[in-house]
Amino acid sequence: EYIFYSFDNEQNGTYIDSYVYIYDINGNYITYGDAGASNGNFEIRCYLEEGQEYYICVGESLEYSETAYYSVCVEYDRASSIEYSSIYADNYFCSVSAEASNTYTYFQFVPEYSGTYVFYSAENYCDYYYVDVYATLFDSKLHELISDDEGGEDFNFRLSYYLEAGETYYFGAASQTSEDIYFSVALCIEEIGYDRELYVSSPVYVSIEEDNDFDLLRFVPEVSGEYLFYSQCDNYIDTYATLLDANANYIDYSDDGYGSGQFGIWCYLEAGQVYYLQARGYGSQTGEFYVICELVG
Repeated sequence: EYIFYSFDNEQNGTYIDSYVYIYDINGNYITYGDAGASNGNFEIRCYLEEGQEYYICVGESLEYSETAYYSVCVEYDRASSIEYSSIYADNYFCSVSAEASNTYTYFQFVPEYSGTYVFYSAENYCDYYYVDVYATLFDSKLHELISDDEGGEDFNFRLSYYLEAGETYYFGAASQTSEDIYFSVALCIEEIGYDRELYVSSPVYVSIEEDNDFDLLRFVPEVSGEYLFYSQCDNYIDTYATLLDANANYIDYSDDGYGSGQFGIWCYLEAGQVYYLQARGYGSQTGEFYVICELVG
């Protein structure tokens, strides 16, 4: 599959509305594109056979009477040749199985909001040593945007990049060995805000109504010490939580740490510092539960 697109089409303050036709060697029509990109540019994808000859015809709208100048490019769509899964900005940890060292496992990511996103790995400890993991973020055509090897602690990767809402991106994670690695993708706290404050011994009601939904709770401890964050519910729902610092750095997570499908996170926190707890149902589970914070030591 190949991508045909136009760009650099601004002329005298006006965007040239361009189009493209593709024909085979015998002049038979294959496809046509008049949109697909912003500001009057075209962008189409078309499957072409190796070694065959094709003709490309480009033009511009008759509404523009002057001589028009713009650029046209064709690229092999590398993204069409990879296998990938979808990921979401929810701090939900995925296990990546590395079939071979230095081989990417790919994921597709379409942000709901424009903003700076943080991609990071954690829990990469295996057999008494830390697994060296790295990652690369790509655009929709699989062009590299940014990569990182050890931006996080203990050989973890951590990278951030401004992404546009509704655009398609690909994320590749790999390890230096064939061990399994764990990673998450998180949206920076500054971009999405938080839902409500969390206080010691004051349960907060959380309602998860759809898959990949979550509540983000802000907590500022008055005294330094060990705190426990856990969930309770009347009707069974398997809960999951991730604890982050003020800069969206991963601290800890829990699935069933409090037993019976309820998360439980024990962590020493500093007085006056800002922390965030992201609470959700495990996997695609929805329902209602309470989040409780206690000072335990």
